Amino acid sequence: MFSNNKKLFFILFLALILSFFASLALAANKLEIQYPGAGEGELSTFPKYVKYIFNFSIMIAGIIALGVLVFSGIKILTSPDQPSVISDARTKIIGAFIGIIVLLSSYLILTTINPQLTIISLREIKAVSGVILTDSNGKNHYLAEDNLSLNFTPTQVTFLSQPTELISVYDGNDKETVNVGTGSGGSFSGTSIRFLWNRPGIYLYPKSNLGGWPRYFNSSVSSLSNYDFDDKAQSLRFRDDLTNNLSFGAILFSDNDFRGKCGYARGAIGDLSSPGSSFLEDQNPIKSETSSFVLINKTPAQTGGVTFYDSINCTGCKVTISPISEVKYLWSLETMSSIKEFICPDGSKKPVDKNILSLEINGPFGVVLNTKPCFGGGTCEGEPISTDARCQLFTKPAGTTCIPTLKGSYVFNPDITENADRVRSLMIIPLAK
Repeated sequence: MFSNNKKLFFILFLALILSFFASLALAANKLEIQYPGAGEGELSTFPKYVKYIFNFSIMIAGIIALGVLVFSGIKILTSPDQPSVISDARTKIIGAFIGIIVLLSSYLILTTINPQLTIISLREIKAVSGVILTDSNGKNHYLAEDNLSLNFTPTQVTFLSQPTELISVYDGNDKETVNVGTGSGGSFSGTSIRFLWNRPGIYLYPKSNLGGWPRYFNSSVSSLSNYDFDDKAQSLRFRDDLTNNLSFGAILFSDNDFRGKCGYARGAIGDLSSPGSSFLEDQNPIKSETSSFVLINKTPAQTGGVTFYDSINCTGCKVTISPISEVKYLWSLETMSSIKEFICPDGSKKPVDKNILSLEINGPFGVVLNTKPCFGGGTCEGEPISTDARCQLFTKPAGTTCIPTLKGSYVFNPDITENADRVRSLMIIPLAK
């Protein structure tokens, strides 16, 4: 039989537990703890998950405090002859009471000041970039990057981005849906989606007239085979960024490592297998054989220049071309008055044609040397530009400005006969960073 004090303690203890349990139930009801998405037609959003975790944490704290009270009370009632156990249990009861008081007091104080303070209200952040794909069940799926393996069947696409940010998307059948404004879209099918973002640089297309999903680049590429796109470009276009003073062009090469037949492209070319006005002199030098390209920024004026020499190690007779403010192409060394002759140390002059043996690059330039008198196709200087045209890009070496010799290079044939491959024309280009 319990003593009177213990009976009184037991009655008060049960009253406190019941009172706490009732308060907790009321709080839980007010906190509206419900798992996100449990309601019919309810969407599971991140703010709802946060609210759920917060409310659930308050519930767990209350249950833990209740459990400590029950467990400690039972220990006191069942261990009358063990002072150490009773002391430990009383300490835990006091700690639990303090926890309960803090928990309920903070909640009651916040409710008294402003009931809204106890309700988490996180504003949902709506997506403003990318697209919404609607599947065959009418469910929406948000996407903002390429996905080559969709786990649903899309039927409709709706754009969230402005056309200045996102140009279009391609489905698994390479069908393009053009973005004409936020909220626009159309039918969409297939098991994948690719995004065509509006970024400055060059876009190479696998089909003529800018057809198919393009490969985008913002820097030069020495081998398109690394991107499984060697000799596959059928059309191209550039996108400039005039806000940042970027206006692009490119020198296309038929071989890897910036060699082979070459030509200068700019703007948009709908068919690389036909002549186009975006090539120099309306000539198409390499058709659809692009294997590498060097990207050019045509816009900024550059200081510095390029000096050509008739001897190795950048010595001997020379001629300098400066300044370089844009692509400076020289159709023929024989007819361009600015580079017709070398000036030698003794004041004498010497023809430049086929006599360049070294060069010095002072500035962010590249130099394309060509064994034919013209860049492009057709004829020039009475000579046909045939498949044996040889172009090569040269850039400033690390730690120096001098390219000491052309001997042994792709554009230099040691044969000294009239038909020997030597530099016949050149192009100086401001390189894109």
